Amino acid sequence: MNRKDPTIFELLRREHRELEQRHDALRQAIDSPEYADLCGALVRDLRAHEVIEERALGHALAARAPDTPVVQELERAKEKMDDALHALTAASTPSERQLATTELGAQMRAHFELEEKSVFSATHFLFSPQTQRAMRERLLRLRAEAPTADPIG
Repeated sequence: MNRKDPTIFELLRREHRELEQRHDALRQAIDSPEYADLCGALVRDLRAHEVIEERALGHALAARAPDTPVVQELERAKEKMDDALHALTAASTPSERQLATTELGAQMRAHFELEEKSVFSATHFLFSPQTQRAMRERLLRLRAEAPTADPIG
C-alpha cells in the first residue's frame, strides 16, 4: 500500500456516504414503483456492509478491547439497525414505509457516527499501521466477494 491508497477508515467512511445516498434515494421513492427494488438493494447492501465491516474490523476490535464501552455501544447500535431493517422490510403501506424509512435513516446516521467518531479512533489507537493495512486488504477482498446490488467504493 502506498501513501495514496485510502486507509480502511477512509474506505468505510466513503461506503457510509454511499449508503446514505442510497437511503436518500429510497426516501424519495416512497410512493414510486421503484421503491421495492431500491428497498431490497439497500437492505442487501447494508447487510453486506455490516458483515464485511465486522469481519474486517469488528472481530479484531472486540478481541482486543472486549467489554469496553465502545464495543458495547456498537453492539447496541447494531441491534437498533437490525430492528430498523426488519421494520423496513415488513412495511406495506405508504405511511409504514415512510415511518420505517425515516427510522432507518436515523439509525444509519447514529450507527455511522458512532463508528466514525469512536470505533475508528479506538481502532486507530489500538492497532499498528501494519495491522490496519492488513485490515484494509481484508476489507477490499471481502468487498470484492460480496453480493451487492451495485458496487460500493
